[in-house]
Amino acid sequence: MIFLLASRKLYDKPELIERFWPRIEAFLQEHVGYNESILMGNYLTGPLRERLQSEGYMPKIQPQARHSLANHNKKLIRENDPILLIRVDSSSGMGEFAAYAKERGKSVYMLELDSDESAESMDDGNLKRENHAMNKNEKLDRVGEFFIHEFLQKPLFIPEYQRPYAWSGEQVEALLDDLYEAFEKEQKKYLVGNMILHKNDKEEKYNIVDGQQRCVTFYLIFRALVKNKGLLNGVELSVLSAKALNENRKHIENFLSKLGEMEKRSFREYLKKNVVVTYTVAGTLDEAFFLFRFAKHAGKGTGQKRSAQSAPFSLPARGRPLAA
Repeated sequence: MIFLLASRKLYDKPELIERFWPRIEAFLQEHVGYNESILMGNYLTGPLRERLQSEGYMPKIQPQARHSLANHNKKLIRENDPILLIRVDSSSGMGEFAAYAKERGKSVYMLELDSDESAESMDDGNLKRENHAMNKNEKLDRVGEFFIHEFLQKPLFIPEYQRPYAWSGEQVEALLDDLYEAFEKEQKKYLVGNMILHKNDKEEKYNIVDGQQRCVTFYLIFRALVKNKGLLNGVELSVLSAKALNENRKHIENFLSKLGEMEKRSFREYLKKNVVVTYTVAGTLDEAFFLFRFAKHAGKGTGQKRSAQSAPFSLPARGRPLAA
């Protein structure tokens, strides 16, 4: 189970929780799975635990036995993995706990906070950089490459002319099997193909012309693995997509239920750090549709089995050919 330990200042000064919550939440979203519980130290039963509960997390408390608080926390470190540490003002105690956990082979992740940092510097500095993916004015290069998890945090939009989400359970299972095979082989780069976008200047978003089905499927996968509100933020799907969304969510949950907790966590990290998508931003809608038709024509007729190391993952789409 995940063990969360934070500096005592978050208990003594609960106003710091509100002040730093965007960073704390981003930290938790990075490391806490969608249905994972968080085990917390004894003195964190107050404001931080209440905030976690209000945000939909599942904090649990391990009652302190006869040990001192330090020994109690060390015991919990020995019994759990990974270890999440929220350190305020370079607390020496948090540093000692981090070293203790690392000596025992635990996965340790630490968030550093400075209580003397001004609100102005937070707004203009690290906090803005941490949330840059949510900035609706973010500009994308003409062509580029992102990890798929990062790409889904860009200001993307599914236009009205797109058909509903329609991938079958068979297609989703084929993708999951392929991803898991790449994960087992420790494949350094897994390419899911190129997305074609068109800049919507009025909405300051990027219309997905080619790639909707893949984007939504990866959204479902990450939604089952990561408690992250920033993926495909603001995207609305047609009610006609509901059946496929619900069915494929079940297929994904069934696949992940067969993995152990540590294996699931490693698989999640692999997807976030190794699965890559390329993209092209068309200057006009006509150019976007031309690129879309060209890509479809170029992808036909090979008749060869896909190699995950050399070619992007692609499955045939159904219905009106306006997305893949």
